[in-house]
Amino acid sequence: ASDNVTLHISCHPACDTDLKTPNNWGSNMLKFLEDSQFCYHSILITLDELHGGYNYGPKAQAYNTKDAYFYKTKRGVKLLEFADLLLDRAVNKLKEHCDETRFLEFSRVLIIDYQHEITKTIFHKS
Repeated sequence: ASDNVTLHISCHPACDTDLKTPNNWGSNMLKFLEDSQFCYHSILITLDELHGGYNYGPKAQAYNTKDAYFYKTKRGVKLLEFADLLLDRAVNKLKEHCDETRFLEFSRVLIIDYQHEITKTIFHKS
């Protein structure tokens, strides 16, 4: 098949960054990769800012600008570092058992920016 399959996992600012914690989101992702033995073409980890959510309606204050600064704080930097480490481990795990790894270079850690106009447009259409 010529389809590319990306594994996507998302985390909010309160996600646990200790891989030794039982049921940690990162540990669970690595265990899932190991158990499934599926050869994903890329991995996407999104870090989600706190926001009002679409359930509150378009008149609500859905975008909290102070959260954009979270990733510059000590906790935010730690979460970004953890996500980068997790991505490296996941990519290496795929390389161990997959023949086709040429698309893994497209694996990324991204922060969802709720202030961006494209994000706002998608958010309000959902």
